[in-house]
Amino acid sequence: MKKVGIITGMAMSRSHGTGAQVLRIFQEGNLPFFHLYWTSIYWGRSECSGSFCLEDPRYWPWRRGRGFITWLQRLTRLSWWQGNQIDPGKIQALIQAEQLFCDVAYVVVVSEDEAQRAVSLLKHLACPYVVNIMDIVHADGLNPADMPGFRQLLTQAAEVLSLNQAIKAEVEKFGISHMEILPFAQDVTQPTLAAPKPGLPLRIVMVGAVHDRGLQLLTQTWSSLVQHYPKVELVYLGRHFHTLPPFLQKVTQHPGMVSVETYNSILATCHLAYLTGPSELNCFGRFSIPSRLSDFFMVGLPVLACVALGSATKQFLDPLVPHCVRYTNKSSELLQAIEDFTSSEKRWQAASQQACTFALENLSLDVVRTRILERLASACKQGSHLKIDV
Repeated sequence: MKKVGIITGMAMSRSHGTGAQVLRIFQEGNLPFFHLYWTSIYWGRSECSGSFCLEDPRYWPWRRGRGFITWLQRLTRLSWWQGNQIDPGKIQALIQAEQLFCDVAYVVVVSEDEAQRAVSLLKHLACPYVVNIMDIVHADGLNPADMPGFRQLLTQAAEVLSLNQAIKAEVEKFGISHMEILPFAQDVTQPTLAAPKPGLPLRIVMVGAVHDRGLQLLTQTWSSLVQHYPKVELVYLGRHFHTLPPFLQKVTQHPGMVSVETYNSILATCHLAYLTGPSELNCFGRFSIPSRLSDFFMVGLPVLACVALGSATKQFLDPLVPHCVRYTNKSSELLQAIEDFTSSEKRWQAASQQACTFALENLSLDVVRTRILERLASACKQGSHLKIDV
């Protein structure tokens, strides 16, 4: 594969789902690339070399005074950006100094502002590109009439990919008729989980960002859950432990931020995974699918899902119900789902196997990486004749 220029709003980092996906595809695939992004305040810096944050190093981290600081940066030309347009002198100097030349670009954006910034950068990279829409942060979806950034980015792309059917429908508004749905991916692992056994702890794991409705449901159900399963254990993995209600913090094991190896080994000690959302039809509910589902399924964890009707996540999970996924929007449903999955070792093993089979057939990192590389190679053949108007 020729060299790829990656453009995203946020870092290539395991601290958030999109960053972890891009990191898995390119760095773990030993592919030649460089990476340009512009926001580190929310998810930190990239975890790979060859990644450049186009953000003023003195970026103001607090909301109060941010408008003044932004105005001052623009006035003194300290910022990389004038609005959503990259400073031509700064980006050309970086390209020359770091030899940031590529044959094709891979672009991941979530908003109109990010689309405009990507278009501005593509003008200077001067190469064909592939767009992969993994999230949309506009609650009302995409509107070609007032989103010139998305319109230019999508209509000039050599290839467009979308994470799910809900996002695909939004992209089709721009007249994009042929596009591939490409889910998130995970390394194939050899499941080592053991079925829950009578008299031993039943371990339920939560991972990553959590949602209020699912947490409230778990809090309301906890006393009944303990009555049915006196040795039940709740485990949380991720950086949002502080957002759990105080009661759940007291009853939840939290080993802190751990390595990938430790993360996988802890998952392998659990029996069920609990997904707290998306439980509302905001932009995340309508368009996002938690990438941690690939972690759960690949190791063979049946999933208890508190998700909203009409959500992209529910649409994604529907084919797996009731085999290895159960919807749990009420206490009675949560208790019944746990009982159904753990009523016998045979029942749990069947659910675990269903989860693994789905992951191997649909979420294998090698399969998803190959499909992305095929799209990038196809874009390369089109040459650098795409016109970017900024």
